[in-house]
Amino acid sequence: MVRQTVVRKRVLVACLVSLLLLATGVAGAVELTVWSYSTQQIPESAIRAFEAEHPGVTVTQLQPAGAFTTDGFYTASAAGVPPDLIHTNEPFIAVYEANNLIIPLTSYIEAGLFGSLDEYFPGVIKNYKGETWFIPHRISANTNLYNVQRFEEAGLGVENLPTTWEEFQEAAKRLTVEDRPGALLPVSNSNMFTWFVQTFWQAGGELFDADGRLDINNSMGLEGLEFYTNAFRDGYALLGTTSDRNKLANNEVAMMTHGNPTHINSWRNNGIDWIQPGPTLTHRERAGFGSVAGWSVTNGPNQDLAAELLAVALRKEHVVEFLAATNLFPVRRDIGIDYFAEEHQEWAQIFLNEVPYVRDQPLHPAITNVRSIVARALIPSAEGTTPPSVALEEAERLANAFLEQEGY
Repeated sequence: MVRQTVVRKRVLVACLVSLLLLATGVAGAVELTVWSYSTQQIPESAIRAFEAEHPGVTVTQLQPAGAFTTDGFYTASAAGVPPDLIHTNEPFIAVYEANNLIIPLTSYIEAGLFGSLDEYFPGVIKNYKGETWFIPHRISANTNLYNVQRFEEAGLGVENLPTTWEEFQEAAKRLTVEDRPGALLPVSNSNMFTWFVQTFWQAGGELFDADGRLDINNSMGLEGLEFYTNAFRDGYALLGTTSDRNKLANNEVAMMTHGNPTHINSWRNNGIDWIQPGPTLTHRERAGFGSVAGWSVTNGPNQDLAAELLAVALRKEHVVEFLAATNLFPVRRDIGIDYFAEEHQEWAQIFLNEVPYVRDQPLHPAITNVRSIVARALIPSAEGTTPPSVALEEAERLANAFLEQEGY
């Protein structure tokens, strides 16, 4: 009740300021600054609606060059001139909170500023340290992609694509013909989340323990890593990266993990219609990787107005406009995929079916450093030069030594 009262007072003050500015004719006396990616901006219709509801307040949306969500944001905040609203991905929240760069949105939510959040998919809006710091408006999902021509040649029914590790492995073996492996398994040194962590989650693992220490040197980690090492060792999968995805379109492989909607959309636009997405694989759990993006209110001078701008941007009609412009996927049940062109809706629906299983990177202030440390340690195992158990032990040791050194 105290929080709600405080927020109502803040909103009332903001409204009174707007009225005062209107009465005195001081147009543009309050300017809100929004930082966003050039491809993921708040629609102009939302900005115009907000400005109409808040006379005397203007919104400037910028797309700063460089790493504006990290170095640029830190520098501007330290200089006392942060943006009022920043577009970001979920994993940044822990770092921003640790550096006091953003404010919690919990009290605004409880006061009803954003309306009911019941339409959001379960787990999409997360708490961190007992507060909500971020409200998403889009999600992307990675899943497996299949060359249906190769499936038909092998006598495999494309209506029953693999759903488990065992089915995927069996199909990959049957689709391996001479020097053409059945599957491409992208393994990136820059991002372990699209390969190892996904199978680790599917094996039932959790990256960090209750004390915030990396916890992968266990049976789940071994299963997750061996999903790759065994496939490369036995010759039914090709080691590569997602940049090798055209091997799927060129009939060099029949399956690829970690495909995303951008790949399918690009192929369809180029007349390639023999690649189809399938479901996320299940082992002990069904878990896929994706990214969740949205908005945070910064720790600046116009917090209440920035929260109100966010509330307008999150109205259904503005979110749909944003999604239509980006071909990304909704995080709410009340928004379908009607904004996709008719010829794209079938494959888009398959990706949308996977959204409830998407997991983003864990909220941990040092996740970026841990990610790179672990990837470097595990790559030799994926390449077959280090036993999986040795690589897991080394990855966990190095990551936890770093966390201890940094005081986490």
